[in-house]
Amino acid sequence: MTAIASADQVARDGIKAMVAAITARVKDRETLIWLWPQLEQQVMAFDGHLQTTLFPGFEAPAVTALPQALDPPELAAALRLALLTALDGIRPVEEAAAGAAAVAASAADILSEWNKLSAFVRNNISGGFAGFQNIRGRLYAQFGAPDDPAKAIDRVNAYYKQMLGAGFPRASFKSPVHPVLKARLANTAALLTAKNAQGALSAIKSVGGFNIRPNVNSPTQLSNHSFGWAVDIDPETNPNVKKDNLPLAIIIAFTGVDLYGAESVKLRTAAPYDTLLPAAVALSKANAAFVAAFANAAGLKDGMGKAVTRLCGVALPAATLTTAHALATAVPAKLADLGTLLQGAGATPAKAKSTAELLGDAADLFRRAAKVGTPKIIGSDASVARFGFFNLAPEAAAGLAASDGGALRWLGAAVGTKDYMHFELSAADQPKLF
Repeated sequence: MTAIASADQVARDGIKAMVAAITARVKDRETLIWLWPQLEQQVMAFDGHLQTTLFPGFEAPAVTALPQALDPPELAAALRLALLTALDGIRPVEEAAAGAAAVAASAADILSEWNKLSAFVRNNISGGFAGFQNIRGRLYAQFGAPDDPAKAIDRVNAYYKQMLGAGFPRASFKSPVHPVLKARLANTAALLTAKNAQGALSAIKSVGGFNIRPNVNSPTQLSNHSFGWAVDIDPETNPNVKKDNLPLAIIIAFTGVDLYGAESVKLRTAAPYDTLLPAAVALSKANAAFVAAFANAAGLKDGMGKAVTRLCGVALPAATLTTAHALATAVPAKLADLGTLLQGAGATPAKAKSTAELLGDAADLFRRAAKVGTPKIIGSDASVARFGFFNLAPEAAAGLAASDGGALRWLGAAVGTKDYMHFELSAADQPKLF
C-alpha cells in the first residue's frame, strides 16, 4: 500500500506541476492540443543524465520524477489527466450546437470514453488522446449521437471494425480503407491491367492517409481520411497546394497549360478512362516541362523563350534570348531594359512590359526553388518549381478517376486547393457510418 500511495502522490504532484507550467504559457485550447504530443514525449523520454531541453516548468522535480516513479500505464494515465486538467482551465473551442453537450463532460467521463474506444480507433486518432479532445464532439455528432457518448462509441467501434488493408497497387500495401474504397481501388488495378498500363501501378511507392483527424483544408470538418474513404498516393511528390501558392501565371507561360483549365474540368467530370487519359497526360507533360525549366540555368532560359513566344507572339533568336535571360536574372532584374529588348523583337509595349515582369518573377522563383532541398507535402511555389506538382503516372490518375475504373474524386482537379495526392469516394458513394 505504501508504494501505491507513493506512486499516487508522485502522480498528483507531477500533474499539478505540469498544469501550472502549461497554463502559465498556453492560453488557448487548440494550441495546447497541438503542442501536447510533444510535451508528452518530453516527459516520457526524460533521462536525468541527458541535457534535454524541456518545456519551461517541466524541469521541476515533480515532473521529472514521473517517468522514474510510475510504470508506463500509470504514466500514460497521469499524462492524460494532466492534459484534461489543463484543458479544463482553458475556454473550450466553440463546437457545433449538435456537439456542444458532448464537450461538457468531466475528466473521468472522457477518460472512460477513451478507454471504451477500440484499440484500433485509439491508435489511429491523429495526436492520440490529445487529438481525441480536438475531435470528440465532432466524432460523436458524425455518428449521430452527439449527446450520447455510449451510443456514439458503440457505433464508432462497429464502423471501424470493417476497415481492410488497401491492397493497392500491391497486396503488401496495408493502409486501412473502407471495403467500398478497397473495391474501387481493385477496379482501378483491373482496368489498368486491361489497358496494359501496369507500369503506372508499379511506379507507385506509397498509398496511405488513413487517420482520424480534421480536414487539412477545412479544419472544422473531419477529413474523409477519417472514415477510410480516401487515400493519398505518393504524397511527397504530389503535394497539397493552395491556389494562391501555385505560380499559375508562370506555369501557363512556360508550359501552355492552365492548372484550372480544360484538363482539370475534364478530370473532375465522370467519364471513361480513354476520355480522361489525354487530360491527365497533358497535366503530366506540363509538370515535367515546368520542373525541367527550373532544374538549371539552361532550362530556365529555354522556358523563358517559350514564355515569350506564348505571351508576345515572337520567337527570340538565340543571342537575343541569352540577353533576355541575363536581364531577367540580374539582381535586381533589369526589367526596363528587358521590356525594351522585347519591344525591339516585335512585342507590343504592353505585352513587353507584362512579359518582362513575369520573366523577372520566374528568375526570382528559380533562385528560391534552388534552396528547396526536399519535396514538400504541403507545397509552395518554390517546392512546386523544384519538384513538381503532379508526379503520379497519368495512367494511374486517369484510372482512379475513370467511371470504368475507380470512379474516385481527384482533388488534383479541384477548383480550389489542389491536392494532387488525394483520391476519395464522392459524396454519393460514401457509405453510411451507422
